[in-house]
Amino acid sequence: MIQTLEPSKRFNYTYEDSLNGAKERAFALQQSCEHDLDRLEALFGEKGAFGPHNQITVEVSNILSFGWNGGFGEDGTTLVKTRPFTGVVSAVAADEAARCVVVAELAEVLMGVRNKRRKATSWKSNGSNGEGLSIVCAAALYPVPYYTSSLSFGPRIGTWLNDPQRPDWVSATKDSDTDWPSFGCAAAFIWWLVSQLGYSLADVIQHGGATLADTFHNLTGRDTGWVEFTDILRKFYPVPVGGPGSYAPASDDLFPLYDDDQRQVTVVLHRVDLTPPRTESGGFVHVQPGPLCPAADYTYNWRTFDRALDCSVQLYGFAAPVVQYTVNGILVPAAGGVVTITAEVDTDRPDHPGQPDHSLETVTLHAEQLSGLTQRLRIDGHQGRVHLEVGARITERYNAAVRAAAASTADVVTTRGVRYDARFEADAAKCAKKLADVIHRYVRATDIDILLTLPDPAPQLRAAARRIERIRALIAEVAEHDPRAAAAAATAAARALGVDPAVVGAHRARVG
Repeated sequence: MIQTLEPSKRFNYTYEDSLNGAKERAFALQQSCEHDLDRLEALFGEKGAFGPHNQITVEVSNILSFGWNGGFGEDGTTLVKTRPFTGVVSAVAADEAARCVVVAELAEVLMGVRNKRRKATSWKSNGSNGEGLSIVCAAALYPVPYYTSSLSFGPRIGTWLNDPQRPDWVSATKDSDTDWPSFGCAAAFIWWLVSQLGYSLADVIQHGGATLADTFHNLTGRDTGWVEFTDILRKFYPVPVGGPGSYAPASDDLFPLYDDDQRQVTVVLHRVDLTPPRTESGGFVHVQPGPLCPAADYTYNWRTFDRALDCSVQLYGFAAPVVQYTVNGILVPAAGGVVTITAEVDTDRPDHPGQPDHSLETVTLHAEQLSGLTQRLRIDGHQGRVHLEVGARITERYNAAVRAAAASTADVVTTRGVRYDARFEADAAKCAKKLADVIHRYVRATDIDILLTLPDPAPQLRAAARRIERIRALIAEVAEHDPRAAAAAATAAARALGVDPAVVGAHRARVG
């Protein structure tokens, strides 16, 4: 039996009480339908068709398809149906699935509103262009349920993409909303307009014509939509030859696709501790905890770390990227394995805090493929702070002729280091504060240009020069004890003065 919940301004909510989960889905829709209709009305540019005197009824019932609608009615007869999706996914995911379906159906209802008001058919709800638009709306507003594999909503462009003919459903509209190749073509074309050409979805909808080719013309003034669309697709997804292809796109939106400098590659590194750190006995040292502070006796231990570096890439403008990683110039096998590299390694010296030994060492890495785009590099042994530069070269899986793109980034992974006692750390903090106070005392001006090459500089410029010389001397003194602190001080002073760090005597620090 059909039961009814409390209505909202533009909706009635009903459900079949014999269906498990139907009442819960109706409650979920009660919380979202008004907002979703607002979003769709903004996309279509069509408001005011529904209200207290012309409500939409949303029904959760046992229907054969995911959803159904009876079209636009002006007398309270607009009806939209959805399944409850109980048992397919969790209750929360089922709520989102029902909302996704209702959005697709409401989009088709608004096509009817638009066509009636304009007395002309643009988006045809029971045609390929309208079905393509409805699934684009669903994916745009509810991407998570739309692309949840267990729900089997999407993607929906694969049948057309893998068709050796790739029929043209841009220049014509098929009178069917169940023909996968035709509405798959339509969805792919709409996403091309949005993600490749940069039109908003609202612009696309509100410039809709009888065919998608007409829509393209309304937007651009050109009549070459099908040619432009298929030209770029063929470059990155060549038309299958001799039978259906095997493309398995993860999304209906294949775009943007570029073969030039508009592509973007960012290498992302993430350090991973594979086991808890271990502590090994150390000893006693008599050292300064920092510049400008006296030496004292402290204890220390060694800390060792079993660490890996997860390497991934963030990509923009690629179709089916294939990633080849390198570490310090050595190729990492895609399937994983042992990689031997030469790396700069910093080794702590307990009696010289912040002044490690630097050497070139042979380092063994164990590579493991975590996914098609991610490699894990486990560092073998505990040599110190290992300097790694990870590069990524990106090629296209389906067209090797597309120029490769590349990027790299660097990181330092600590596998062994000194850890001083708590008293040393407290004294080091005091020393750092003392140094900061000295820097602050000598750096007061922030907007004075250094123009010492000019004749007869003004008194304030001579004073600035003397101040900078004092800072340079102080930083040189700090560098004798702690190059890292000196580099930090030089950077801070240069930033305050608005000059290059070299002006105040920056020193290169090897930071672990």
